[in-house]
Amino acid sequence: MTQYYFDLCRGGEEELLVDVTRALGKEAVFQFVGASFDPTSVEDVFPVHPVPAVCGVGGRFPVTGRLLKSDASVTLNYGFGGVVTRSVTVQLVASQASPMAAMCRLWAQRKVDHLSLFGEQHKAEIQALARQYNFVAPGMSLLVLESLDQYEKYGIVPDGVALPDLHGQFVAAKDAHRTAEETRVRQKLEQYRDKWGERVKWWRTQFLSPGDDVVEAEREKRAARRAADIYSKAGARREELQRRRYERETELRMLAGPADHSLPLTKSCAIGRGGGGGGGGGGGGGGGGGGQRMKKASVAVSDNPCPCLAEAMCCPSAACPPRPACAPDVIALERCAACEEDLCEECEPLVDETGPLKRSEGAGGAEEPVSSSIALKAWDPNTPYMQRIKEAARDGIQAAYSAYLSECREYGAAPSFFLDVAEYVNTLGDRTLALRILSNVVELGVDDPQLLRIFGYKLDEWECNALAAVVFERVQKLAPHEPQSHRDLANVLTKQEDYTRAASLLWQVVIGQWDSRYDEIELTALTEWNRVLWLARNSGKPVELPKDLVLVAGLEQCLICPIDVDIRISMAWDTDMTDIDLHVIEPSGEECYFGHNRTTHGGMLSRDFREGYGPEEYMCKIAPQGVYKVRAKYFASHQQSLSGGTTILLMFSTNYARDSEEKKLITMRLAESQDLVDVADVTFLKPADDARTQKLLVSMHKEEDVLDKKAQKEVEATLKECDEAEKKESREHKAKMAALKKVKPEKPKKDGNELLKKANKSGAGQKTTERKPKKRRNYKGKW
Repeated sequence: MTQYYFDLCRGGEEELLVDVTRALGKEAVFQFVGASFDPTSVEDVFPVHPVPAVCGVGGRFPVTGRLLKSDASVTLNYGFGGVVTRSVTVQLVASQASPMAAMCRLWAQRKVDHLSLFGEQHKAEIQALARQYNFVAPGMSLLVLESLDQYEKYGIVPDGVALPDLHGQFVAAKDAHRTAEETRVRQKLEQYRDKWGERVKWWRTQFLSPGDDVVEAEREKRAARRAADIYSKAGARREELQRRRYERETELRMLAGPADHSLPLTKSCAIGRGGGGGGGGGGGGGGGGGGQRMKKASVAVSDNPCPCLAEAMCCPSAACPPRPACAPDVIALERCAACEEDLCEECEPLVDETGPLKRSEGAGGAEEPVSSSIALKAWDPNTPYMQRIKEAARDGIQAAYSAYLSECREYGAAPSFFLDVAEYVNTLGDRTLALRILSNVVELGVDDPQLLRIFGYKLDEWECNALAAVVFERVQKLAPHEPQSHRDLANVLTKQEDYTRAASLLWQVVIGQWDSRYDEIELTALTEWNRVLWLARNSGKPVELPKDLVLVAGLEQCLICPIDVDIRISMAWDTDMTDIDLHVIEPSGEECYFGHNRTTHGGMLSRDFREGYGPEEYMCKIAPQGVYKVRAKYFASHQQSLSGGTTILLMFSTNYARDSEEKKLITMRLAESQDLVDVADVTFLKPADDARTQKLLVSMHKEEDVLDKKAQKEVEATLKECDEAEKKESREHKAKMAALKKVKPEKPKKDGNELLKKANKSGAGQKTTERKPKKRRNYKGKW
């Protein structure tokens, strides 16, 4: 061991440090350690980190910064090995400074040197400083520009002093470009204002919630009873009037003679109250809004009865016709309330102009007790290398890692190999080792956006948000022309509560100019943008709204509408020119997919993305209770990729955009086309609120009581009219009968027997037989 002796009594600290460094075989380097100053008076002092204090021209070491006040003091610290041995205080006075462009450029260069330590993260700031102070920074080139087009192409502003004309042209062209861009953004926002309005209209549509089915069932019973009561009174009375008409007309025809057809049979009943004034079950125009309810029976007394009923009542053999399936007194929406038969062609259903019931404005944010769970399907690649690694894992995780290193020789070029092994190691509980294995995916292609997306999606699933943000920052720079790059980064930043930048990125997706194959990704971005605004407002850090909203009148009130739903499922994938389909099977068995994107319970699926990265999203605002089966189908791919398959990222949310929101993520790899994979089972339970149900029942019975009273008045009016018509027709019938009896009957014609007698007299002894007259039945039915 080598021993060193130092004379501590000789010299000071500087000499001692020089002796120590020389003893260690190194030359002592005098350094600028740093500066001490008041940050309110001085800022951006460079260099920041210790550097060798190498003197430049004139024996001076330059330290640069920005003076914020009229005067300030700065202490410069020097020393060896980061240890301060000497300090110098400098007084700065703004009035004594001389304006020098070279000094400003020197400060900018020192700042760029500092930012270059993390050049990728500060690339935009470095370029801005280099262009502003006219020097070449790392990653930039020296350009010789001669025409206006060249200045516009590279975004460099011509010098206003040296090139005043070119500078003016450049400013004018830039203003024209800004005006054209504002026009494009305005037109796009107007287009998506209408499309977003359709989504908001769907969100505000009334769908049955827990407890509402009980109310609707009771309402249908009341409507059916009301319909039966109306038919038993008004309908039966009208049928009786029809039968009486037929009997009187038949009597008149028989008395006038069989050859007299001047009295036609009655084909329809002229008694009734037209217009459907709501006298029935609320389906008519004046029925008090009953037409808004889905599948609710409605009753109306019509002037034009159903043809099948009129035919039954006019048939001579129908002395007492049974009640037809489509009686004129009962008109039902979709089906008759009593017979449950389809309507005939003449019975048009009553549909209110306002459509189905609308939920109240404030109903969107209301929350009820919810019990939900998301069971993700464990994905097993079932490959030979995974079987060998699993067998080795019986002896411990280090044995599994050794088996992984052995398999790398054969499968190390396939990204799927690292994905499978990393996922398995993560299930064993070693997240650090899993990340080490997963990072090999990036090494296969540092600048490949697909591989970076795979890496980022897995980091997002494992809640490594900081690392995922760095990865998606890189993806955004590599593929800025793809809206999915901005959306992926925004979703990760939202988890980090960086709401300002997340909202900015999502808004860029909304107003950006994208390829047509990405159409309607703006709707998904608007849904997530509204959620970010809601989160920011709840956290007390509201986000400043984009200035583009003022381009269209009333756009702010239209687009800012947080959509909260019971269930939201979003699926994105990492491969371009690929079609992955999202399938959701609701508890009723109804499947929601691209061919059936609206379900009876209010489920909605977004546009089918056939050439891109998605996303496809399923939402259900008032979700029925039960299990939702989620599947993903690899429909087709039109691109060869290094990964040999497609990695999908699915995000499951219950109580989306609500205080009790729960979210889970899963990534899966689809290797072959036409693969249909079960991804997850989402169990959603929302027990009915008994107090709320009872309140709805009371309100419903009040409405039905009003409709019953209206129907009773209509029935009474119909019975009164039928009685008056009966009296009037009875009087007219008696008058017609009396007139027919006073008419002198015609001379009867000779019958066949007299003709036979004449024939016998004139015949030459021919033998004839007398034909017996047939018995005839008079109009009273006697022989």
